[in-house]
Amino acid sequence: MPKTKIIEQHLHPKFPRLVVDLRTNSRFYQARTFLDGKLVQKSTKTTNLPTAFKLAEDWYRRILRSSVSFGMAHPIARLTADPTVAEVFSTYRTGLSPKKQEYAKQKWGPIADYWKALLVREASTQTFRDFYVWRRRKNVSNHTLHKDVVLVRQILKRALEDGQLPTLPIIPKVGEIAKNPRPWLTPIEWRLLLRTSDKRIRAAKRNPRLRQQRQDTHDVMVFLVHSMCRVGEVLSLRFRDCRIEKNKDDDNILLCEVSGKRGTRTVVALVGAASVYQRRLKRAKDTDALIFPEHHRDAFRELLEAAKLRQDQKSGFERNFKSLRATAISFRILNSPDLNLQVIARNAGTSVVMIDEFYAKRLTAEMNKDALSAIPKRQPRKSRTGAGGAGVKSNAR
Repeated sequence: MPKTKIIEQHLHPKFPRLVVDLRTNSRFYQARTFLDGKLVQKSTKTTNLPTAFKLAEDWYRRILRSSVSFGMAHPIARLTADPTVAEVFSTYRTGLSPKKQEYAKQKWGPIADYWKALLVREASTQTFRDFYVWRRRKNVSNHTLHKDVVLVRQILKRALEDGQLPTLPIIPKVGEIAKNPRPWLTPIEWRLLLRTSDKRIRAAKRNPRLRQQRQDTHDVMVFLVHSMCRVGEVLSLRFRDCRIEKNKDDDNILLCEVSGKRGTRTVVALVGAASVYQRRLKRAKDTDALIFPEHHRDAFRELLEAAKLRQDQKSGFERNFKSLRATAISFRILNSPDLNLQVIARNAGTSVVMIDEFYAKRLTAEMNKDALSAIPKRQPRKSRTGAGGAGVKSNAR
């Protein structure tokens, strides 16, 4: 049997370990490389050398990503001269903090199928337009689509910084993003929720465990409304982070050092939060312990359903613990209409723009209800004096 000979042999211009050759036993070019300790080869099924290079490159990329040694390598070591978006995402993610890594992974999951196999250099304006069509098939809102684009843009910026992309493509707008503030509780609804919570706590007196769970849920929601904190900030708060002080009216207020989305700040919480803190501190064994060690997400949902407040009647959105932050900021604006919005924004760890566009914007009429509903006092009718000094009534109405 005649021995197979290599007629032509060409090194791939991008990948030195990839070889394209032509042999005596086939009219097609063959791609071959050495991977994971063994020789791997594949026919390109083409007699055209430029096409063979392209097909060999695609094949090489696929087997490289499935390689054991390639998978064990650090993400930055896995990047080739022409990486995919998924490969750059792995590198981008490793540079984030642990909390942000989890968030990036969560946002990447729904869009990975579209972007993961796409080469970074192939990302274009049309690519984004096609992505919008693909994503909207799942009925996502423009707001969600905008968040997807933010992540992809960060990935492409990382590729740009690493020299794998010459310039960022022009990203088309996703469309108008409706400003839908999280549904809050009006003062009447908040009082209803408190009454329902108290009633449910009393109803569970024969079940100590259930009673404590409902009391804990009650404490969390009161603390959130009286502090304007985010849910995550409250759940990470420890007793040692707080202290009780008196205000000018001799009321107890709670000062807390909270850490969260906007870094660390001092929060001034109202008397309700101070009462919850003092009561729970008496039962605490260690000041280093969490004030609220459990989330009670499901218990709060049951409470909302019991009070028939789970769904906002106007917008149709479902409420959850995060709705209490919107409630807290709205209450602070309503109860202190003359208070500088900058003060409220700093205490809540947000911006004046966010408050003005969401909370204050929808409360404008209610904030000024006294002024708007005031009946103007009638002015006394003026009299005109004649030549003889007698008063003459005016016929003007």
